[in-house]
Amino acid sequence: MSEAKAASETSPQSGFDWRFWLVGLAALAWALSLVMAQVPADLKRLVIQYAVFGLAIGILSGLIWQWMQLGQRGKWTHLFVFAATLLGLLNTTGMSFVEYRQDGIRQAENPQFKLALTLLESEADLDPIAQAEYEELKRTGNRQLTDYLQFRVSQLGKWPVSAAVAFWLMELLLGAGVSAFVFSLMIERQSPASLPVAV
Repeated sequence: MSEAKAASETSPQSGFDWRFWLVGLAALAWALSLVMAQVPADLKRLVIQYAVFGLAIGILSGLIWQWMQLGQRGKWTHLFVFAATLLGLLNTTGMSFVEYRQDGIRQAENPQFKLALTLLESEADLDPIAQAEYEELKRTGNRQLTDYLQFRVSQLGKWPVSAAVAFWLMELLLGAGVSAFVFSLMIERQSPASLPVAV
């Protein structure tokens, strides 16, 4: 029984266990998320950056699978690629948010910023516009994830929080979906010389 299980988990051509590939996939997604987080803000494009990330994960994970000669993919293998890409994109978003939050803290500590905030506070009770500007500036030193998500789409206009969150979730699913699709496409097109991997 144990011999049959081992045979199903290891490629008869290469001797690699599919779990080595799984570890490599996780490391790949983590490394690419670090690289993506360091891309200058002016080079980041909505939707495109997430799709490119997914494309890179799909191609590279497929190439590693082929290099290990693991054969035809198992039933759930593409879901591992989907999940790894999703986690990588979440890691990138988290690091970008931390940078955005720290930038807000630095701004809030600037003497000129504090002076502007004080002036707006004195006008806030008399002017609704000044009140809105004051409330927005007051959050600068304590930015939340929702503030960052709104900031991401600010180039498209002022979006409500719900729309900004929905757009971000759509980008996550798109990037992860692209990676799983590209990986599946690469593996299905390889020569079916190996036995399927039980994943």
